[in-house]
Amino acid sequence: MNSPTLKRREFLRFAFGATLLGLSACAGDAHRPTLRASLETLPKPFLRKLPYPWKFEAFDNMSSLELSTLLSQQRTDLLAFQDGWIETVSSDDLISIDLEEDFIINLDPKAKEFLEELDSAYTNKILPIAASPWVMIFRNGEQWIDKANKTWEVLFDPKLKGKIILPNSPRLLISLLDRIGYSNQIAKLRLQVKAYDDVNALNWILSGKATVAVLPLQHCTSSMIRDPRLSVALPETGAPLNWTLISRPASSRTPLPLSWLKESLETPLLERLLLSGWRPAIGHRKLSESKNIIQKDLQSVILPSEQIWNNCWSLFPLSNIQKEDYEKRWINSLP
Repeated sequence: MNSPTLKRREFLRFAFGATLLGLSACAGDAHRPTLRASLETLPKPFLRKLPYPWKFEAFDNMSSLELSTLLSQQRTDLLAFQDGWIETVSSDDLISIDLEEDFIINLDPKAKEFLEELDSAYTNKILPIAASPWVMIFRNGEQWIDKANKTWEVLFDPKLKGKIILPNSPRLLISLLDRIGYSNQIAKLRLQVKAYDDVNALNWILSGKATVAVLPLQHCTSSMIRDPRLSVALPETGAPLNWTLISRPASSRTPLPLSWLKESLETPLLERLLLSGWRPAIGHRKLSESKNIIQKDLQSVILPSEQIWNNCWSLFPLSNIQKEDYEKRWINSLP
């Protein structure tokens, strides 16, 4: 007959061994190279292809303080963020990405332009990997969609007063008005707005509490595909671009997984990214080869004509004088 004492000893030995294995696994996981970004920054198909031993850790409600703390206190081997956060990331906190020359050569001209406009201190430290144009998404917007496909002026339609959700970014809105020749109409546009809400813009539309919202295409494409009440417009006059950037913080000990980036430029991953409204930063001709996999009513938005794409523009970091000018114009436009 088996001894109960022996069984207990065997159990304890097994439990102790399992604990050691678990601690070993945790320790190994802690030393794996880490990519960090907010949940909305990178599309899921892209993250699922992140090669082992890399791991992804998301953070929510990012603020400049949190980002600064992240870079100084937590090991981060790769950081992904939107272009609006560049000014919160000091070039001194980053190290060189060390990209192959062939990769840089094949970048979209818009991406190269973006890099050229950055302060030289960021040279080889920031890489644009994708862009998403700011678009107008309508709920039951049949009476406005044709004009919206031509111009942003549709936002001034009296019938849309109190039904518009705009991003909480005076810089973006002023840039938009300057671009379409409405520089003196800031106050008029502000009278049209129901709320400034980047985070919940899509919820306002889906709930029927607003008719149109302005947000990056990548944040609304999946809803567009599922909900026939929704329509989206990228005006012929172009749109501001929302860039996704990557960098290597000073705490990085692992080179950029370049094979991961290269995979995003080829099918089938490229097609899945396009369907999510995320446009990898490569030339128009290469992307147009995948146009037929996109449903027809979204083709002209996800992969617009080369002329419309050329009409789009980036929001580069502002000088202190420019910041003061934008702030003054916004304050003076209070309705």
